[in-house]
Amino acid sequence: MNNIDILIPVCNEQDNVKPVIQKIHSSLSGSFNNINVIFIDDGSTDNTSEVISNLKKESESLNIKLVKLTTNFGKDLAIKCGMDYSSADLCAIIDGDLQQPPEKIIEASNLIKQGYNVVHIEKKAYKNARIFRRVGTFFFTKFISFLFGGVFHLTDYKVIDSKTVGMIKLFKEVNFFNRGIVELIGLKSIVIYYNPLRRIHGESKYSFFNALKLAINSSISVSLKPLRISIYFGFIISAISFIFGLFILYQKIFIGVPILGFATIALATIFLGGIQLICLGVISEYLGKTFIESKNRPQYMIDYIKEI
Repeated sequence: MNNIDILIPVCNEQDNVKPVIQKIHSSLSGSFNNINVIFIDDGSTDNTSEVISNLKKESESLNIKLVKLTTNFGKDLAIKCGMDYSSADLCAIIDGDLQQPPEKIIEASNLIKQGYNVVHIEKKAYKNARIFRRVGTFFFTKFISFLFGGVFHLTDYKVIDSKTVGMIKLFKEVNFFNRGIVELIGLKSIVIYYNPLRRIHGESKYSFFNALKLAINSSISVSLKPLRISIYFGFIISAISFIFGLFILYQKIFIGVPILGFATIALATIFLGGIQLICLGVISEYLGKTFIESKNRPQYMIDYIKEI
């Protein structure tokens, strides 16, 4: 396993491209005979593609390819595009922002040699991260694991073998969720950890709304449990309402307490309306994704491919 493809999905990372290549070369050139770096430009609006096109090979063992997508299809489909062009013994997926140390690929590849098919490389919590982010990440991970019915790894930084890549290539859905697909395949996996590095250039693409979108897509992609949870909500609220109604009748008939007025009715109406909207939203997400998949659209469109 001396050949490796390194997939780097990038979007507006013009300042990080050269440092990433230099870091990969200095970290991995002594461990692999052939390193094929595949940049997937996911609709950058800056000069990312031009910078990649003007890169110079650091050595004979380092090959660089640029796959330019016509527009922004999202990180998951950019990764899928890179996998479709992967043919080496190993395939690594790493971000292009220099926050994930390439050295961990060596450790992961050694584990692949020991019989693992997938090595998840997860980051340790930021020491200076806000408590809100820490708590949110913890509960979101637990929730996704509950929906999936097992341990779920929320990281795109992975090293996988050619067998896993071949299986992932079989998935053709437009709503492609890379992390969910890897877990769904169910091959032998292990987790290692890294300390995230400070981002030198640019800003993180993950705003609050992007994180919320990821949470919704990942929840729906891995399981049908959100639909079942909606049903459970209905049963629970109906049961509570029935019991509360009996309690009010008991107070009115046997104790003489007057029935509560407008505030109780308004609060109950708003609460039930919110639950209904949430349940309808969950159903709409599933229907919308089914509608898009029924069109049988291509997963992504390539503008051009260039060997550097």
